[in-house]
Amino acid sequence: MTRIPPPDAAAAEAVLARHPGVAEVLVTANGAGPAPIARIVPVLDRDRARLELGLLWTAVADRTAAQAPASGTDFDISGWTDSHTGQPLPASDMREWVAHTVALLREGRPRTVLELGCGTGLLLLRLADATRRYTALDISAPTLDALRTAVERAGLRQVELRKGEATEAENFAGDGFDLVVCNSVAHYFPDEEYLRRTAVAALRAAGPRGRVVFGDVKDRALAGAFHASVVLAQAADTAPGEELRHSWLQRLREDPQMFIDPRWFSACAASAPVPVGSVAVRPRRGAARNEMNAFRYDAVLHLGAPPFDVARWIDWGGEGLSPEKLDLLLRGRPRALGLLGIPNARTAGAAAVAAALAGDAPPPASELRRLAQEREGAGVDPEDLFALAARRGYLLHLSRASGAPSGAYDAAFVRQEPGAVTGAEAGHGPLPRFPDAPEPDTGSRVTEPVVQRALGIARKRLVPQLRRLGEAELAPHQRPQEYLVVPRLP
Repeated sequence: MTRIPPPDAAAAEAVLARHPGVAEVLVTANGAGPAPIARIVPVLDRDRARLELGLLWTAVADRTAAQAPASGTDFDISGWTDSHTGQPLPASDMREWVAHTVALLREGRPRTVLELGCGTGLLLLRLADATRRYTALDISAPTLDALRTAVERAGLRQVELRKGEATEAENFAGDGFDLVVCNSVAHYFPDEEYLRRTAVAALRAAGPRGRVVFGDVKDRALAGAFHASVVLAQAADTAPGEELRHSWLQRLREDPQMFIDPRWFSACAASAPVPVGSVAVRPRRGAARNEMNAFRYDAVLHLGAPPFDVARWIDWGGEGLSPEKLDLLLRGRPRALGLLGIPNARTAGAAAVAAALAGDAPPPASELRRLAQEREGAGVDPEDLFALAARRGYLLHLSRASGAPSGAYDAAFVRQEPGAVTGAEAGHGPLPRFPDAPEPDTGSRVTEPVVQRALGIARKRLVPQLRRLGEAELAPHQRPQEYLVVPRLP
């Protein structure tokens, strides 16, 4: 990074640093001209940003509930929008999403359930009839009012609805729930502190053989790939690479929701005050091609029995495997077979596009689309492996615990013995232990919306003040042409 002449840079930095809203400042040359650029690390008002975020998401939920055409029914999908098109997600996609989520939560046949962020009841209204106690919290009073109508209509007297945040799971410590679920909610959390507090509270509310499920979690390792897929989907073929890169970086910088690295849950379980038997980080199930199935996962923390070891692990790329070669291996009827680094057909293309946008001289949209198709074609759709496992008499466990930035996943095929219990009861069976995930080299495992919000506040209020300060106290050639508000200096 090129500095402007030291006396001018030092003078500008000294003036701007006097502002009480500035934590750090770096003044550098523009590159395209003589006027300098100021990079500002603001003093973050996290408390204000946290309060604003809470009010924002509550207002969004209340407004969505007020405008919901299916309010009070068992299939109110108001507010579920496709990021790539800006349109509501197809009802067929949402029905599949609900069905697979309900199947996950029914594993082990929970009789007592605590749901943190129940929304319109897409899960509650399909799970509660098989329980003797179902307690559900949500931040939106209008949403709960509509859900209460549906609950009463269904005669679900064991259901208790409460207005409250996810962290209020702390009020249920020691209640011994079979299942504590927080589904499609964590991306609205403000920061890692809130996430950790919720996870610990959920573990304390679960029973000694219970499960805690954080479902439909946005994958931090795939944030770049996700935003690249959205930018490319909305671009014309002729869109130049630099324009796409700008849009991609802006989306990454300004996304208001939380993404969590899959490795976060393993680390949380290791340090939790409650013994956790195993952690499963499962790619989302489903045949539909949408952002939930591609860029999200389900984290399942089991408080019960520890996992078993798989004797044989094979590196997919290193051994040159393919679905056809895998089929031959399974015909040999091994008791268990582990596979590492399976390229994911759902994410490999988007990850390649993200890598191209991060590199030098990214190509135009037409070339990026060809690249994405090529990489997707070399990947394996997780649902194809589930179909193969069913044909060969195996249970299949998938894992995203490695956090591979390409979306690659690991798999363990476990042979089904005659008379073995499957389906919902399989959730009480032993789970395979996947190899330890590598530690991340740099950066946080969680994006913190509260920081994005605080930076946004600073861009709106601090930058005009700094510009006036520079005009008042700096010579024209020392005044920054542009003020960039950043979380840290390069």
